[in-house]
Amino acid sequence: MLEPEEYIQPGKPYEQICLGVLGKREDIKKDDLYEKILEPIVNTLGKHPDSIYLSNDGVSNIFIGDWAERNDIKSESIVADWRRLGRRAVALRDARIIKSATHLLIFEQPKSEYNTKIGLRELKKGKQIFCVTKGKDFEIEHWELQTNTQPCLFLDA
Repeated sequence: MLEPEEYIQPGKPYEQICLGVLGKREDIKKDDLYEKILEPIVNTLGKHPDSIYLSNDGVSNIFIGDWAERNDIKSESIVADWRRLGRRAVALRDARIIKSATHLLIFEQPKSEYNTKIGLRELKKGKQIFCVTKGKDFEIEHWELQTNTQPCLFLDA
C-alpha cells in the first residue's frame, strides 16, 4: 500500500496507526461523536488512523464504523463469541482488539473501572490512549507516557 506523500518524512519509516475501540456509548449523537471525539483524535495524531478495530455492539461503535467507511479506513468488527466462550468472551475479544491496536479509544463505563484499568495498563506499555469520560457532559482525554514513565493525563479541549 502506497502512503500519501504528506505522511512520508525522509529518513523515518511510515508509522501505521491502528485504533482499537473499547467500550461503548448508547446515549451519544452521531455529530457529537464526530466533532467531540473523532476529529480531536485525528487532529492529535495528525492524520486518520490506517485501521480501526472495534466490537460489534453499541451505538457508538456503529457510528465509528460508518465514519471509517466514509473516510476509506479499514475497520474490523470483532465479535464476542458468547455461545462458545461464555463469560470469557468479552475479555478475549478485548484482548484481540488491544493486541491489534497501536492506539486505544476507551469509553469509560458508569458502573465499571474495567476499561480504565486496561487503558492505564496499556499506557504503561507505551500506547497512546484516548479516553471518553462517563456522563452526559463527556470530555475526551489524551493520555501519554512521559519519559519519566509516570502516566500523565492531558485534556484536549
